[in-house]
Amino acid sequence: MRFAVLYLLMACAAPALSAQSLSQAERSEAVRSIAELIRSRYVFPERADRVADLLLSAIDDPRLASATGPDDLADRMTQLLRPHDGHFNVSWTTPRSHDGMENHGGQPSPNLPRAVWVRRNNYRFVAVERLPGNVGYLRLDGFEGFDRNATSTPPEREVAEAAMGLLARSDALVIDLRWNQGGSPAMVHLLMSYLLDESPRLLNRFRRRDSVSEYWTFDRLHGPRLADPPLFIVVGPSTLSAAEEFAYGLQAFDRATIVGAPTGGAANPGRTFMGEGGFGVFVPIGAAENPVTRGNWEGVGVVPDVPTAPEEALDVAIDVALEAILARISDEGLSREARWTLEWRRALREDRPVPASEAARFVGEYGRRTVTRDGDRLLYRVGEGPQRPLVRIGDDLFGFRDDHAVRVRLDLPDGRPRLSVLYDYGAVVEYLASPTSAPGSPDPH
Repeated sequence: MRFAVLYLLMACAAPALSAQSLSQAERSEAVRSIAELIRSRYVFPERADRVADLLLSAIDDPRLASATGPDDLADRMTQLLRPHDGHFNVSWTTPRSHDGMENHGGQPSPNLPRAVWVRRNNYRFVAVERLPGNVGYLRLDGFEGFDRNATSTPPEREVAEAAMGLLARSDALVIDLRWNQGGSPAMVHLLMSYLLDESPRLLNRFRRRDSVSEYWTFDRLHGPRLADPPLFIVVGPSTLSAAEEFAYGLQAFDRATIVGAPTGGAANPGRTFMGEGGFGVFVPIGAAENPVTRGNWEGVGVVPDVPTAPEEALDVAIDVALEAILARISDEGLSREARWTLEWRRALREDRPVPASEAARFVGEYGRRTVTRDGDRLLYRVGEGPQRPLVRIGDDLFGFRDDHAVRVRLDLPDGRPRLSVLYDYGAVVEYLASPTSAPGSPDPH
């Protein structure tokens, strides 16, 4: 038994010992294999030879020759390569078979097959809502792929078309991509097609080592396009890859205003290729090119037009969307909901107190309606219903914290307190204070 334990300990220690030593021949073989992978796989052939030759010329250079082991050699090769492309990353693991995968964004549950997981997660369409003020809101956490030439409509496309149909009557749009790490170009280009006019438009070029692909808008869509409403896209550091293409492209076409923080800057997809002795290298194998800018967002990300912290970006985007609605719609009846909603949102943030001396003037009964005071706040109640805190919007104008569409005005025409209930569709109902309630007298609170 003692010998068996000793054998087990020696077996476990063997990989650790090998990781501490590296012969000159092993080092040379590793460097050559990494150089050849870059030469044959890197998306930019004209730079691939130069980078590979640079690495080969450093085999006997002290920067590589003094490496103390495989991990150290991998780190040193990475340091040599990074100035030429920040994606290059050399790693070492115990030699075994590897199969690199391109980054397409999104993480399925380890307990479910991916097809089941994405279906249960509504193909990453997390929320589609009509927000107060007639702002359409879409939260999209991934761009699921489908065959754009399929003879029958794939379920991913069905969900996308349904979402765009629900948003079609919005006066402005907010699309939230803060948790979207990418996905399929097909979904990106479908949604971009809905948000642009019907003119055929080149959306993106994608270059691989031996080919260039062009991606155009869809020529046929189910339901109306949404090319007219002002569009605001919310992004942050976790917005990556295909989600960045979506935001970058619509910004370049002057179709969208970007709100939030700079995105991750992952324009060029790549994969890890394995060389000799357990050494592998991550190599970019493709590059996007926007037809307007002739460049992409690699390394710098999508730069917001309205910079703000990611946790505040959605609120800011909704506010600027409401402002855009008011700038476009002059009809008072059509714009009232947006104006009221914007004023209500600002009032909630400011949360202005009502001085006791001022509040006391309006405490009392107004028919079945009652106004009471709690500290520097006014409370509103109808009959035996719940007390609802009022939030101050203007000098004599108040709203409810839980309802943007109804307001209360408290004023003193002819010296007698009056309570008016205003509705965003234009109706106004007035109530005078009950003579027996003696509004203006000291409040027990």
